[in-house]
Formats: sequence, structure tokens, C-alpha cells
Amino acid sequence: MNNLEKTSINVANYLEPYVKNVEKHYHWSFDEAKASQFTGYDFSGEKNYYQKTKVLKTVLQEKLNSQTSFESEVALARYFIKDWGGVKIQETPLRELVSYYANFKGKDSNAAAQLNIKGVSSWSKYLSLICDWAPIYDSRVAYSLNTINFMSGHTDIFFQMVEGRSSRLKLLDINTLFLQEKLKNGSLVISDFEHKQFASKLVKKYTTSNNETYAIYVKLIADIANNLSATTTDIEMLLFALAPKDISFDLLMKYQTKP
Repeated sequence: MNNLEKTSINVANYLEPYVKNVEKHYHWSFDEAKASQFTGYDFSGEKNYYQKTKVLKTVLQEKLNSQTSFESEVALARYFIKDWGGVKIQETPLRELVSYYANFKGKDSNAAAQLNIKGVSSWSKYLSLICDWAPIYDSRVAYSLNTINFMSGHTDIFFQMVEGRSSRLKLLDINTLFLQEKLKNGSLVISDFEHKQFASKLVKKYTTSNNETYAIYVKLIADIANNLSATTTDIEMLLFALAPKDISFDLLMKYQTKP
């Protein structure tokens, strides 16, 4: 069994109790008045932010498919990345992002192999509206995958962590916990720390690479969704929602009681 298969099983086992009631755990709020103004849809009739978010994405996808101008696509990307997603991005990079990822319309998941992880918190949001196989990748999702693997005793793969705003996820540094586990099982020894390129060698050995991370993630989320008879969107939403709550709490409890 390879690292991806082990991770898929670990994550599916962890998420199984949650997958039937995602709406109970997903609470990412957004300015409904601004969303209604931008989309023309009244979100007040939706019961919770899980439903509101799914409807929002559907409406935005429909708008994107009907856009006939580059400026309209930029406006949509600006709204979803900055207003909904809370990601700071300058206008020039935003326009470059829209220009580049517009080329992915109609492509299948094999296209993920072309994507570098740089800026993924921004571009994966926009790509998720263009391609139904493209889940959002951000700091919370990466934290959840790495933490679930760590708690399951699997430390041979580490998904690249990207910058995020959640201070709660920094209470226990998952990078350090992975490193400690490698010292315990003998994969690393103290003398390894003396090598001047120790950090880069460690990253190269265990961390998913810039050019492979997103493609690996796309396949992983699809596998987990298939195993749990769920949608890839629901799996991504759960990984995002549980990171600062159940997952970080479970890590704290495991770390506190670990001999």
C-alpha cells in the first residue's frame, strides 16, 4: 500500500462520522447582502452556511459559464477569492490568474499535473468554479490531512503547508510533531541536524513537491469521496471546517496523552 492509499484510508476513517451531516460542522460565513448584490440571488431562504455556500458556488459557476468578457471574469474571481475567500491578492496577479486558469475550461483532472502549488489558496478557489474536479487547497486542508495522518501513525508523506490566518492551528506545530516522530522511529538521528542543508533535504524527502502537491491532492480527495459515497466538495469542506475544531482538539488530546 503506497502513501496515497494509506492517507486515503486514514482520512476516510476519520471523516466517516462527519460526512452525513456536513452542514452541522461547516460554518464559513460571508456577507450575504454583498453576495446577493453580486449574484442576484437571495440567500436568506437557505437554512445554513453549508447550503448557502453550495448555492453560491453553483450560481457563480453558472455566471462564469455565461460570461462573454474578460473583465466580467476578473470581477467574479475578485469576488470569490477576496470577498468570499478572504485572500489578499493584488489586481495584476488576479488578472494574470484569470487569464491563465481560463484555459482549464473543459479539461479533466489530468490537467492538475500542470499546476504548481504557488498561490494555491487563491487560484484553487477560482479553479473550483471552472472545473468540477478541482477542490480548494489551503492551509486548513493541508493541516487536516497532515494531522489525520500523524494521529494515524503515518508520517511518510507531508502535504505542503501554505500560509493561513488561523492562529489556532499554530498552537501545536504539526511540522515539529512530524519531525519528532521521525526521531523516535529512527528515520532521523541527531547528527542529521548538523547538515547545512538539513531542512531542504527533509522537505525533499517527505514533503509533496511544488509540482505534484495539487495533483496528488485532487486524486486523494476523489478517492476519499468515492470511499465515503460523498462529493469532493463535501470532503474539502469538512477538511476545512474541522481543522480548527475537532482535528486540532483531537491532536492536542493525543499529544497530551502520548507516552
